[in-house]
Amino acid sequence: MSQEIIQRDKDKISKEINRIADPISKTISPKGQNVAVLRLDGTVFVTNDGDKIRRNIQSDNPFGDAIIRLIKDSADKTHQIVGDARSSTITLTSMLSIEALKLIEDGYNPREIAENFNLFKDKYIKEIKKLKTPSTKDDLFHVAKISANNDEDIAKNTIKTINVIGEHGMAFLDMNKNGNETIIEEESGYNIKGGLVYKELLQDPSIFSVIYNDVPMIITDKRLYYRDEAESILATVKEAGYNAVVIVAREFVRGSDAVNSLVENHVAGNVKVCMVTDTDVTDTENETLYDLASYVDGKVITERAGDLVNDITIDDFAIVKKVYQDMQKTLVTPTKNSKGLKKRIETLKDSIKKKENKDIEKRIASLTTGNVNIFVGGSTVHDVQEKMDRYRDAINATKKAMTDGFVVGGGVTLLRAFKPSQTSSDYENVFRRYSEKITRQIAENCNQHADTVVETIKNNKDKYFGYNALTNKYEDLLKAGVLEPLRALEMVVENSISTAITLSSIATYIINKEDDTSKEEK
Repeated sequence: MSQEIIQRDKDKISKEINRIADPISKTISPKGQNVAVLRLDGTVFVTNDGDKIRRNIQSDNPFGDAIIRLIKDSADKTHQIVGDARSSTITLTSMLSIEALKLIEDGYNPREIAENFNLFKDKYIKEIKKLKTPSTKDDLFHVAKISANNDEDIAKNTIKTINVIGEHGMAFLDMNKNGNETIIEEESGYNIKGGLVYKELLQDPSIFSVIYNDVPMIITDKRLYYRDEAESILATVKEAGYNAVVIVAREFVRGSDAVNSLVENHVAGNVKVCMVTDTDVTDTENETLYDLASYVDGKVITERAGDLVNDITIDDFAIVKKVYQDMQKTLVTPTKNSKGLKKRIETLKDSIKKKENKDIEKRIASLTTGNVNIFVGGSTVHDVQEKMDRYRDAINATKKAMTDGFVVGGGVTLLRAFKPSQTSSDYENVFRRYSEKITRQIAENCNQHADTVVETIKNNKDKYFGYNALTNKYEDLLKAGVLEPLRALEMVVENSISTAITLSSIATYIINKEDDTSKEEK
């Protein structure tokens, strides 16, 4: 192995930043341009999907890959929370990172830059929140339509899906292998707040979610600590012919023998493990575990009465149809209708009639919310994949808009949220350009003069007035339905500024390389 030490170099870093930013920025807006990607196998695909382009961009050197990885990570952080807005994050991260490097070249200290960037970020996000719009049911459709690249059919199906899954449910996307039609199927699903516990339990390191089908689930209010308990669970499911298990517990004690045993078995491929921590369970409260047990027609093994070492059999497990888990939540689809579920829901509803209780309302929602399977049809595999990406973006954006509210899109909220008082005079021009960047990019992608578009919007005092790229008109964007989720815009600002701070703070890059001798030995 050899090493290369590279000092901060604005031109070198900017070149690599632009390598990822330029093609992705050109796709922003309904009239964004297409990009052709030539794969190593000689095939070519054409797309204006920023995420697909992002996945196919890399540098021709390790140093460049390090820079591009930091930019991609910024976008991935946004996507993990809101399920969308990678292109906007990359565009703003890239622009602000280059501006920060220019400041350093002009003699500014990186720590001072970080302090001023953070102060601006906090004030700017507060101003963005003030621009939250009043919302109607029609607004959800508009958000879905824009996120689906203005495909009305996808937007309509997204609203149908949202009506079923609500805030907590999940939509699963797959290809319709039997025709060109898109089919929507509803199914039940229970939501647990606890998400993925250990990254070692991912099925694919590049995908931050897991899915298990027809899998045994054991539910306990215990803190799993001892190896004997873990090995007993694994042995029981293995003897019953299963190669995976879902364990719902009060806590998996980090660093314990139980956790080490479960992770080791998963990594070795002996029994795949999905650990679920129900964050609502406490020393005195474990009712949500009984909700789940009634939902899947199972039982709860309690700290007082249960023995996870000597007494468990496969009958202590519920066999569930599907378990989906990402970084924030776990969704459970039962194999059959539970005998006791209806009675439990009725009991909870009766208790609300006596006294209003938001916690119980949430529990009822978890017991009654559904999931949706969308089987996407199309004329070619490429067509189906493009549609699936648009469905995914539309559903994620609409769910976030439903829970956190909307702001007008088109870069207008970013533009109007900027106030010179949010930063010192030394940084004012940097953040003014930052606030204008998305509007300017949309204008350029629509062959409009960016300065004219920005000034026309600024000169109109109506906070919803902006340039509509789809209609090529200046109009009230709220009435036109040009909307985006408030939470998505918050995360774009948060992650773009944070990554720009990180990039500008790095003085030296240490690049480890394999030399030719090492490659030959391998």
